[in-house]
Amino acid sequence: MEIDPRHLRILLSIAEHGSFTRAAAARRMSQPALSTGIALLEKQVGVRVLERGRHGARLNAFGQLLIRHARGLDALLDQAKAEIDLKRLGHDGPLLIGGTPVTLIELVPAAIASLSPGAPRIAITVTEGWTRR
Repeated sequence: MEIDPRHLRILLSIAEHGSFTRAAAARRMSQPALSTGIALLEKQVGVRVLERGRHGARLNAFGQLLIRHARGLDALLDQAKAEIDLKRLGHDGPLLIGGTPVTLIELVPAAIASLSPGAPRIAITVTEGWTRR
């Protein structure tokens, strides 16, 4: 059985709001419908994903794993929407550039400047960062 992305969003909402009641209100759905969504998700993955108590609901280890993927899915869908918005405005892209401070100062400006005036309109995002190995 496949995981339904709608159920992942319900789980994400519960994690963010701390209870079924608050999550249901935030999603503008009934608490029983939200509970049914979690029950179906747990059936789909074959494990419980929440610890329920008098003071709300908390993710267990399985729920935490699923939340990471739910956030990733939301990020991908947000990126798809952003790309559609750019395309609708006549832009190609986006062009995402990541690099270390030195490369961003020395190489990236020259590379961007080398784009010909006749090149497609591109939305450019530059992010600075580095990893230690």
